[in-house]
Amino acid sequence: MKPGACLNLVKGVLFRLAKRKRIGAVRCDLVHNLLPTLRRTVMSSWERYNIAGQQALSAGKPLDAEAQFKLAIKEAEAMSPNEPKIAQSKSALANAYRQQGKYADAEPMYKEAVEFMIRVKGPTCQELIPIYDNYAKMLRAAGRGAEADKMDAKARAIFSK
Repeated sequence: MKPGACLNLVKGVLFRLAKRKRIGAVRCDLVHNLLPTLRRTVMSSWERYNIAGQQALSAGKPLDAEAQFKLAIKEAEAMSPNEPKIAQSKSALANAYRQQGKYADAEPMYKEAVEFMIRVKGPTCQELIPIYDNYAKMLRAAGRGAEADKMDAKARAIFSK
């Protein structure tokens, strides 16, 4: 069972019990206070994969980072189809590919991350800046300076707003 589905199942059971008056008002408040904790628990696996991937990148182990970021993407997708962590994880995976010189693999990940953030948060959201910046680094490393300059210009336009 996916983590998000598990959270919804627990929530549903608790609220059905509350409706049947099997748990009192005080316990209903407890349920409302418990739900954020359950959500954090569900998200913690994404955080663990993301942190492990970042640590692997910092340690110069992009292959290990690649595996962790792929797991982070799956966890983020399980949270919600519009979860911004999906774009963050795809951008991080693209960075791992970039460090390995796998530009053909990195570019689609950067594009997906940009398109996702534009769709979910709009074309001027601040989260696009590091994605555009890293995308530009990849384009420069691939010898595509003119395209990299366009990505830098997009990042600067958002930053100046």
